[in-house]
Amino acid sequence: MKISLDKHILANPIEQATKFISSINIIPILAEVLIQATSDGLFITGGDGVQFLQTKIDADDYQLIESGTITMPGKRIAEIVKKMKGVIDIESERLQTKITSKSGDYDLPSLDFEEYPEFINEQPGPTVEIEGETLIRLVEETAYAASTEEATPILMGVRFKFHDDTLTVTSTNRHKLSSSVCTVENSQDMQVVVGAKTMADLTKIIDPNKRISIRYVDSKLNLFFTHEY
Repeated sequence: MKISLDKHILANPIEQATKFISSINIIPILAEVLIQATSDGLFITGGDGVQFLQTKIDADDYQLIESGTITMPGKRIAEIVKKMKGVIDIESERLQTKITSKSGDYDLPSLDFEEYPEFINEQPGPTVEIEGETLIRLVEETAYAASTEEATPILMGVRFKFHDDTLTVTSTNRHKLSSSVCTVENSQDMQVVVGAKTMADLTKIIDPNKRISIRYVDSKLNLFFTHEY
C-alpha cells in the first residue's frame, strides 16, 4: 500500500478510530487501526471487538498510489500524526510501514490484517433513517442514566427499541431511569443495547444537520453518517 494525503484530513479519522480501541484488550490485533486504501476511498477502522467505528475518506481527498490494506498500532499512529505537518506519505511492505512528512520519518510494525474482525458495513439488514440532531438529543437525554459499574455490563448501555414507527431510547442504573421517544419512518421491530460511552463519543462527531442511517445486522446496530474533517 502507498498513499499520500494532508495531515488535517487524516488526523480526525485516526483519532476517532483510536477512541474505540479498548485499553485492556488481550487480543493484539484489536490494539491496531485498520487502514484500507481503495479506488473508492480510504477506510479507517478501530474497535474493541464489539463496537467499531469506520471512517471513509473520499477518493478525491487523498492520493492513491498503490492500493492495499494494513494495520498499525492505534495509540502510536495517533501520537505520530499529531506531531506531523503538511502532507503525510504512508508506504507499507509486508509487515512494516513507513510514515513520512516534512516533520519526520517513522517506521511502525504491522500485524496480519486478515486477523482483523470483518466490518459488516456491506451486509443487508433492517434500516431506518433519523436526523442527526434527533439522535444527538436522544442520547443526551438518556445516556447519563447508564451504569458505570462493570459488574453490570448490560446496564452500561443505551437500549434502542424500534416498534410501530417509534424509536425509544432508554438507560438505567437501577436507581435512576431515563427514556426518550421519537417517530421514525418505516421502522421494523428490533432492539439492541449499545455502550453509553460509545454513543456519547459518537454524538461529538455526528453532524446534527445530516441524516443518519441505522442498520440492524447480526444483533448489532450500525450507524452510517458523514462528517467534515
